[in-house]
Amino acid sequence: FPPITVEPVTENAVAGDPWVGHFPTTDEHFGKLVWHHESFGDDLDTHLSASRIRQHADRAVEWIVSQPGRCKKAYRTLLGDLFHALMGETEHGTKLDQDTRSAKVWALTLEAIAYSVAKLASVCDEVEVRGVKGNHDGFLFFVAMDALRERLRPVENVTVHPTPSYFDTFRVGSTLHVLDHGYRVGTLTGWKAKAQAEVVAREIVFIDDPGTTEIYTYVGHLHEEERASHGSHLQLIRLASLGEADDFETSLRYASLPVARLFRLDDDGLIETERVLRRRDFARAA
Repeated sequence: FPPITVEPVTENAVAGDPWVGHFPTTDEHFGKLVWHHESFGDDLDTHLSASRIRQHADRAVEWIVSQPGRCKKAYRTLLGDLFHALMGETEHGTKLDQDTRSAKVWALTLEAIAYSVAKLASVCDEVEVRGVKGNHDGFLFFVAMDALRERLRPVENVTVHPTPSYFDTFRVGSTLHVLDHGYRVGTLTGWKAKAQAEVVAREIVFIDDPGTTEIYTYVGHLHEEERASHGSHLQLIRLASLGEADDFETSLRYASLPVARLFRLDDDGLIETERVLRRRDFARAA
């Protein structure tokens, strides 16, 4: 692979206070094959998945430099199912329609994510990469994060945190941000989903610590958007997939909605503003 380079860009045109950004994606499903004639949505293959990740980074950089003040820290998070599968099936053995050239899927995925992080590093003082495994990629997600750490080691302002866990967190100000792929998490407005989020937050960190006053729990898995709240302290955010509905999903009358969200956080770690990226923002690669 060619060396990773980070080209600094012009400082923000609008003066303002330094701020923290959160740039999550989920359910990219690299290697997934979709033919639009037999499914909802658009075509998808490994190259198109890589293109979407790269364009997500390009749009994020454009938005960051348009914001008042310098982005002092960016959290680039991945919420699982980065891979549709490798070697023709999921970790649990489910057979899938996918690109079976596993080395190609691995290489294009790693390079697309490395590009995404390096782009953020060009406009943010510090970038922290965190993520959690999904039900499709399982332990391979952890291996990919470890490889990404080595790939980005020369970039001084980037830190990658591989974890084999189903959950990860970061904290900004008094707000805890919880990452959870969302497997077996149903409708967020239901009491079961709220109880699950509460249990996860309490088990992985002591939220009774008076320093933590708010919690955001981010999930994916169902490939659609949804939001709910639990009391005054917990917000649940389901993020959509960057992929497309394949033949199986279409047979279930289920359509993916390729959407990504860019978050600007305030000093307390609460979402201050956000930008929505939709299918039109991910123009098909030439």
